[in-house]
Amino acid sequence: MSLPTGPLLQPRTTAIKPSVQNASILVLVLIVIMFTVGTVLQALHFEAGSIITEALFFLLPALIYLKMASPNPAAFARFKPLQLKYIPTIIMLAVSTWLVLIFFEAILLSNLMELGYEPLEEIPPPETLGQLLLYILVIAVTPGVCEEVIFRGAVLPSAEQHGMVPALLFSSLLFGMMHMSLLSFFSTFVLGLMFGLVVIKTGSIYGGMLFHTLNNLIAVFSMYYSNRFEMDTQIAGSEDAVALAWLAITGLSFAAMIGGLFLLQRQSRVNPLLPSRRGFLPRGWINWASVLIAIIFIGAVAFELLLGFGFFDFLETLPAPQ
Repeated sequence: MSLPTGPLLQPRTTAIKPSVQNASILVLVLIVIMFTVGTVLQALHFEAGSIITEALFFLLPALIYLKMASPNPAAFARFKPLQLKYIPTIIMLAVSTWLVLIFFEAILLSNLMELGYEPLEEIPPPETLGQLLLYILVIAVTPGVCEEVIFRGAVLPSAEQHGMVPALLFSSLLFGMMHMSLLSFFSTFVLGLMFGLVVIKTGSIYGGMLFHTLNNLIAVFSMYYSNRFEMDTQIAGSEDAVALAWLAITGLSFAAMIGGLFLLQRQSRVNPLLPSRRGFLPRGWINWASVLIAIIFIGAVAFELLLGFGFFDFLETLPAPQ
């Protein structure tokens, strides 16, 4: 007998109904906060502003939503202990998935750059051990905890009444759009699917938190070490060698990712999801809140591309105010 894959049924004594629309409203509120309060706080101080935005202005609304939507928020969001047997599998999935997705992101960026796109300035890499430790807290741990409570703790179970696969796709779609970037949309969408699968298969949101934190942790260490040890590709033929090495690494990583998913299924008592799917997206996934999220996302992507392709360069030629 398999364990139930959805939230535990409880007598309804809640202030709001956990629904696709209400989950969309929650994400819309967080996006508005991110564009207003979050932007200002991070402009004043990136590290402190990021922690305050994630922990106070993201996590708190999500916890309020859980309190209002379920008489048993802990069961609803799967705040259950993570069994130790899953940890090696999650580590395997985190490393392999990061390597696969970084390869596809590099291909997309390379193709855009051939068309004249100039990458926007990213977060400056940590240069000292102190900065590295701070980045681990700001970029890895805090989002790994807070964003999982939002998307896998609140949004995912709010849509599970329509089936697990629709809930996974819907929560991952919102997760991808929340990052407001065309370059990272595919990666964040796939990561949302992976995080959600781990949460469902392990029955614990802590599995998603571990996966999410490890993914961001690898990115932080990549920033740190790539800044300290830049590769010399000036030797004849080295670029081809690097490309072949990346193809080989990506192929092995993809095989490891698929193997990790099969291992996760073998360890889990939750039945495979695809045979029991009911459609691909939950009923009501197009609502006023999700439409606004999509409009904001399209606007952010358009601005990202226009800026990267230099459509605002003319502003630099305007005379300075006297």
